[in-house]
Amino acid sequence: MNKKIEYRPIQGEYDYLGNYSEGCIFVRNNTNEWKVGYIDKFGKIVVDMVYYGKVGDSYVNYPAFHDGLAALMNENGKFGYVDRTGRTVVPFIYDMTFCYSEGVASVKKDGKWGVIDRAGKPVVPFIYDCIAGAFENHQAEAILHGEKGYIDLNGYFHRQPIQPSKHIQALSREETPIPKAISVDYELITKFKDGLAVIKKDNRYGYVDRFGDIVIPIEYTRATAFSEGIAAVQKNGNWYILELV
Repeated sequence: MNKKIEYRPIQGEYDYLGNYSEGCIFVRNNTNEWKVGYIDKFGKIVVDMVYYGKVGDSYVNYPAFHDGLAALMNENGKFGYVDRTGRTVVPFIYDMTFCYSEGVASVKKDGKWGVIDRAGKPVVPFIYDCIAGAFENHQAEAILHGEKGYIDLNGYFHRQPIQPSKHIQALSREETPIPKAISVDYELITKFKDGLAVIKKDNRYGYVDRFGDIVIPIEYTRATAFSEGIAAVQKNGNWYILELV
């Protein structure tokens, strides 16, 4: 691996950092309050920690920016979406949400699921028992009156299994192969991203390249997968940003 790795300490009392996405990293203060926000790759707060990742039994699904927006919760357990400046784009009126994909998001309100655009305008009516996850290849799994199928972006319900995305399949094949050089002495934790994968040994984490060489020592108590050249690791209670340069 020819790229160098830059280490930067992160200031702030965080017990969890998520994966880097669209210039931001999800952060949490602790599991008692579950206050959350976002920082940039230099540790600067970009979305203030006045939101929540968990209220009661409700959690934020896929806490990361997608299509320029991220779902968060207010103190009442209602979901909405903010942009990378922290501005509320979609009001906090939903009971559950998924991340944006292809310009739309699946959301739940008053017991039913529908789909909204980036301005919060409904594009699929709130009539579904469930719409599972983000849209891929212009479709998402759904349940209508107890019957499983999938919907498209026109809101049409198809009473058959979801059609696989060729693009997603190809991407998965590219990322999942495990090189034969990977040692049996440690466990491969993540897929390869940016040429590196997280490995684990004796409850410590590090990173290995596709040749099986340990690029970042197995000495961290937590580690995230690389994304867009950025990952986060924790050691001795302190967090660090790793950047491929």
